[in-house]
Amino acid sequence: MEIGSIYEMNPNCIEKLNSNQRESLCLKEVDKYGRKNTAYTASAREAISLALISMEKEYPSVSKKCLMPGYMCDTVFIPFVKAGWELCFYHLDKNMKADREELEALIWDEQPGLLFIHDYYGMDTWKELRPFLSQCRHKNILIMEDVTQAYYLNVDTEADYVIGSLRKWYAIPDGGFVTTNHTISGEVIVKDDTFAMERFGMLSKKWDYLEEIQDLEGSLNDISIKQLQKQKEEYLTHNRKLEERLDNYEQITRISALSQRLLAETEEENCKKRRSENYCILQEGLKNKKSLTPVMENYEEKALKNVYDAVPLYFPVYMKNREAMQEYLRRQDIYVPVLWPVGKENADLLSNDEEYIFSHIAAIPMDQRYGKEEMEHILEVIDEYESSL
Repeated sequence: MEIGSIYEMNPNCIEKLNSNQRESLCLKEVDKYGRKNTAYTASAREAISLALISMEKEYPSVSKKCLMPGYMCDTVFIPFVKAGWELCFYHLDKNMKADREELEALIWDEQPGLLFIHDYYGMDTWKELRPFLSQCRHKNILIMEDVTQAYYLNVDTEADYVIGSLRKWYAIPDGGFVTTNHTISGEVIVKDDTFAMERFGMLSKKWDYLEEIQDLEGSLNDISIKQLQKQKEEYLTHNRKLEERLDNYEQITRISALSQRLLAETEEENCKKRRSENYCILQEGLKNKKSLTPVMENYEEKALKNVYDAVPLYFPVYMKNREAMQEYLRRQDIYVPVLWPVGKENADLLSNDEEYIFSHIAAIPMDQRYGKEEMEHILEVIDEYESSL
């Protein structure tokens, strides 16, 4: 039982391209924001780039200075740096909340043109500060909201631009989006499925790898184990190279035809329900552990009407000894990623709380590939780890 890591894709899904292609993509979880214009790109990075190009065209005098949270994925910085924006960082506490007084001081001192906010791990971590966002807009500060970790979250957002990644949520080779009431500079978007098809080939290799493990169950030997390990390392290495290529990509690419077709056929409500159920199992099973603490435990009773409102990308925890615990879980084929590595842009500017977040946080997989059996297996392995301490 392997849990986590990149999605696998059935090689046969390529046949879907041959039937009833749709002219446009409509997703309920994107349309819920009620914005007039939406563009689907190959990645969230490209969605940010598209938003910045569109913003500068509509507001040519905008101050190219962005307030960015100190705890953020370093890949988010890339589009801003490429577009010549200056990044100024505001701080978060261990509950992923910003401080209003610090934000007000930074706005006064830096005079930014854009405030970038992020909804962490399926929760509205800006709930208490949303009235403040209205004030920012009255001061002609544009707002970009990243919902990559909270795609299913329902919020009444003030954001001028809402962006997110789709490929983090579904077994698709590419996919990101930007939705806005502002004009989108669609003329800069190119059609090129090269990256998507190469990534599809890589993800289908993981499918083949898992199928082979299942076929060999009970008959694995040293030779077959080594062959499988080599096979796995090959597709993981390929994946890293593709992500590096995406970092350096200069164009803005439209979402691929394959991803459009797969998303059009995805039953998002079923995915949402499965994630909610998995979240509930982990939320209950990870109480009062000595090796970890759920990051969002202070939110659950206060912020949720019921626990099924929580549908995050992962279940985040603070691990006391992250490296040792990750390794223990990895040996049991449970792959718990770290979100995120510290970027060079924010490395020297972190608060004590942000340093703690970066050095202790880990993301337990709970996506729709899995159900009760896998979640209970994760909890059993964590209990085994704790009994070994």
